[in-house]
Amino acid sequence: MTTPMMAHQARIDAERAAAQQQVQLAERQQHTLVAVASDYQAHQTLLQTLDQDLKKLGNLPNIPAKIEYKQNQLIPFYLPIADAYRQACDDGQDPYNNQVLVELVIWLFDVGNIEAALDWGRYAVTQKQPMPERFKRDLPTYVVDATRLWAEQQRDRDRAVQPYVSDTLEFALAEQWPVNGMALCNLHKLAGDLALEAEQLETARDHFLQAVALSPQKAKVTTKLNRINKALAKADQPEPGDDTPEPTDDTATDQPDTEADAHAAPAS
Repeated sequence: MTTPMMAHQARIDAERAAAQQQVQLAERQQHTLVAVASDYQAHQTLLQTLDQDLKKLGNLPNIPAKIEYKQNQLIPFYLPIADAYRQACDDGQDPYNNQVLVELVIWLFDVGNIEAALDWGRYAVTQKQPMPERFKRDLPTYVVDATRLWAEQQRDRDRAVQPYVSDTLEFALAEQWPVNGMALCNLHKLAGDLALEAEQLETARDHFLQAVALSPQKAKVTTKLNRINKALAKADQPEPGDDTPEPTDDTATDQPDTEADAHAAPAS
């Protein structure tokens, strides 16, 4: 049986452990942050640390434990390092294959930090960063797929997913990302569903047509397109009586204006 005193002591121990982890994290970061930003060789040394962290991550027992480790340990440690690398590139340093940067993108998607994930994902795609060997997809396709999966999970929980879906699709198309056709098809389908829910029928139709163009056999949006086309055609039809012409001055002169005019004697 847990007594109040035992519960109090457990809280104190947990707080001390958390504080100690933060101290260790800061010390660990201090040794690598500045050097990694500007020194490719130092980056290679950091990859050894990254490899150890990935092995530890892989040994965790379940997904919730891995999410917690990414959120509380990996992202806080590696994000400032990625920030320093980005700043160095902005200051004129040549980009290099940066596995830390790409792993950070993956972790941010995994923990559901969509704004940061898309910001870093777009930056990494711009640098043409390669995906880790354990992935079969390239980075542009991964970002598109990860955005769609995140959005589907959020929709299942009745949470908003815009503007992230539309933004991802927009810059993937505008920047001509070399995205796998099926991944882009699926994102168009999702964007179409969102537009349909918002009763934006023409926008939804455009997305569904793009999905069909990308994958005619697998898009499977024929029923939705037919429903949209019928609704748009119905909206274009005039209401009963709308085709009756309005009176004009010419037609009005053919009718008597007053009772006196109606009974006037014919002109001789």
